[in-house]
Parts: sequence; C-alpha cells; structure tokens
Amino acid sequence: MAYFDQTARAPYATNSSFFSNLFAAVQRYRMMRKTFDELSSLSDRELNDLGIGRGDLLTIARKSAGYTS
Repeated sequence: MAYFDQTARAPYATNSSFFSNLFAAVQRYRMMRKTFDELSSLSDRELNDLGIGRGDLLTIARKSAGYTS
C-alpha cells in the first residue's frame, strides 16, 4: 500500500535561518573590523598604556566580535 503525505512544508524555513545566520556573520565581521580600525588608530604609546601590543590587535578584535579562536 502506498502512502501519500500531503503535509504542507514552508520552503522558506531553511532560507530564513540561512539569511539570519548570514546577517549575524556580517554583523560580527563589521564589529571586528570597527574594533580593529579603532585600535589601529591608537599610537604605540597609547596601546602600551593599555597593555596591548600591535600584534595583538587582530586577536582582540576577533574576541570582541565573538569569534571563538
């Protein structure tokens, strides 16, 4: 005996999660970029006062935006 399922599925359900994930990733990138740019604009002396080396800027910016590594 054959079984026919006539349940309506929303084709946009997976697309909405895709776009919301994409939007969140873009927002994280923008926050990381803004943090990096602001820290980069500081002088070496100002960074030293904060206890930050110029080589640490990307790591700090990534952590502030919520990236996990």
